[in-house]
Amino acid sequence: MAASMVFRNTRQYLRNIQCISRTSVRGAKDFKLAEAGVFHVFLPMLPPDTEETNTFMDYKNYPNMSEITPAKMLTGTVKRSILYHTEVGNLMFELKDSKKKKTFNEIFGCIENISIPLNFAETLTELCCFLSRDGEFMSVKERLRPQTVMSRVERFRSEAFYDTIREMKVNQELDEYQTTLVNYYLHNMVINGVHLGTEKKKYSNAVDYYENLCQTYRHLVYRCDEIYVKVIYDFRILQDVPLDVLRATAVDGRTPHRGPWRLTFHKDIYHAIMKYCSDRPTRCILYGDYMQRCGIGYHGTNICTRDVLENLLNQTDINATILGYNSYAELSLDSKMAGSVDNVKALFRLYNKELYPEVIEELEELQEFAKSCGFPHKLEMWDVEYFRNLQANHLYPIDENVVSDYFALSSVEEKFFGLCESLFGITIKEVECDENHIWLPTVKLYKIYNTDGEELASFFYDPHEYPTKIQRSEVMFGRDQSEILDVKPFATISLSLSQSTIPDTPTTMTFDQVTEFFFLFGKAFQKLLAKVPYAELADLQVMEVDARDICGNFFKKFCYEPFFLQQITSHIDTKQPMPMELVESLIKNKRHFEKWDIVRLLYYSEVDIELYTTDDEWNVIMARAWKKWNPFPFNNGYTEIFALSDIVCNDHKAAYYSHVWSKMVAADLFRAFQEAELENQTKMVELGKRFKDTYLTLGCGVPASEVFRRFRGRDPSFKILLEEMDIEDDKLLSSG
Repeated sequence: MAASMVFRNTRQYLRNIQCISRTSVRGAKDFKLAEAGVFHVFLPMLPPDTEETNTFMDYKNYPNMSEITPAKMLTGTVKRSILYHTEVGNLMFELKDSKKKKTFNEIFGCIENISIPLNFAETLTELCCFLSRDGEFMSVKERLRPQTVMSRVERFRSEAFYDTIREMKVNQELDEYQTTLVNYYLHNMVINGVHLGTEKKKYSNAVDYYENLCQTYRHLVYRCDEIYVKVIYDFRILQDVPLDVLRATAVDGRTPHRGPWRLTFHKDIYHAIMKYCSDRPTRCILYGDYMQRCGIGYHGTNICTRDVLENLLNQTDINATILGYNSYAELSLDSKMAGSVDNVKALFRLYNKELYPEVIEELEELQEFAKSCGFPHKLEMWDVEYFRNLQANHLYPIDENVVSDYFALSSVEEKFFGLCESLFGITIKEVECDENHIWLPTVKLYKIYNTDGEELASFFYDPHEYPTKIQRSEVMFGRDQSEILDVKPFATISLSLSQSTIPDTPTTMTFDQVTEFFFLFGKAFQKLLAKVPYAELADLQVMEVDARDICGNFFKKFCYEPFFLQQITSHIDTKQPMPMELVESLIKNKRHFEKWDIVRLLYYSEVDIELYTTDDEWNVIMARAWKKWNPFPFNNGYTEIFALSDIVCNDHKAAYYSHVWSKMVAADLFRAFQEAELENQTKMVELGKRFKDTYLTLGCGVPASEVFRRFRGRDPSFKILLEEMDIEDDKLLSSG
């Protein structure tokens, strides 16, 4: 099977596929490529796989998990990628003919027809790598990545497509969904330099250089985190650390109380040690090592990222300048809900004025508390989390084991689904599922219906941990909703809960796991329930970065309302709800010192924005931001920026403020429910319908700022999150 077409970067694309075809996996068959001239090429021979023989190609049905192999992952995804590249190339070629005008639906209908099958293959690949730690799956995924990325970016690099889209925006009558999609494409085309004319090649080379730098930086950070280990031999140092952390760090996890224990920079391990370890020297050493990751001569290694970092920052600025922006931050904020660097800095100013002084007071109180515990030293950064936890349990005592007995998984599921059904007019039902579509007997399939009984979406639900699965909670979207292809969306929602080893004993959850449950489902429903005419407008990756976590954070808010939290509790033995006294103590315990958490996020956010708006050196920026947001002495030897991938080369580059922004917007949204009284069922249903009609229905079809206005009737208020943290009203009024 072969077809002819014209497309850019042909040689590189073919080299990628040749590389993939040489991948050695069990059962994979090599397929040869036929390369023709510079412009006119024949596609490689396609793998023989079909929708009937390879589940990675069968996007119309749930995946057949019993038939998945690395070989099928390889050939199915490669074939979908080649078909995608072929059709996009043909479309771009046709658009060069000015006599053949194409309508919006013709162009974007074609793209959707080929995107849905490729998305399905890619997301199934991600799921396989998540559920299985088989190195072959991961190896295939890494080899597929360059090809699929190049396939997708091609449509943003076509000058003919760019001219067509610009003309379409001016001359065709577009509805708001079409306008949003057109604007998204135009923005990405500009980012890819399609409008630069003679400067296009220069910019393309600059982007390639930048991407290579990013890859080097990430690799060095990964190596640094992988090689670091601090071995503990004395159990007394770790005696207060939770059992699951002891099990994760012990050389033999089957005997978690018998050492030695290997401490690493894994997020859960590092934070647990800082929170629970009573041995101050151990905390101090671990914190110091963490803050010097990837520094010069780090632990005798040659993995310092300083030169790479400085080259990255310089190249980022060059690339933004070529595109006509004053700074990279200006470029980044051009496509965010916040809208401008000025708006983000206004948030910084208000919170620094009103929130930071409160944090200073709380740290002074923490110092006094530590002194009362016999602590003879002045608090340092490596002491804060430990004494914060002690103080929380002193002021609002809770027993985590007692608390978890009130959070039976089945009860939380039932009450959460009931909340969604009453608020949003949907029904969530577990349905029978072919055993070939599930990977474990504990995995369930749920379908979501509207009030008329119409199926809206479905999701696989995998709540428990097991050895082969990556141990984190995650939402993975399996298929996009498409009116054009007449398919409905589905996702996999995976938790990491321990199953009881005692027969007939229900699975229980900690409060933190309950809030994570709400967050994940909020994020999942934002895509699964979107009713938009074009699949890309339901893709959270298309959504503004600072808006992606708004729904998740909004759903979490219910867990901090005493009335509602009590409603979802049920003791595993007595079936009685949690006593209100314990409910209130639990919420206060978990919210203790939350102002410090926000201030820490704002410190990183300001470093991030300053790195991409000023010409100052990174160390000058970090010292300045530290003094603004942190009362502890700044250590010039700390080189934390050398290992901050999120800020340097990932999605949150010049967008780290999104972590605070999404919490701020979610607080504003939830305030509407609080004002209407959570106990008032009639008002809750009315607000729930409005929330569904905006945040759960519009997807990315309308800019995030406009979605908010349709729900609240105004722009977001920076102050509501402050009010939620009990910043005094008179202070807020005085700040305007």
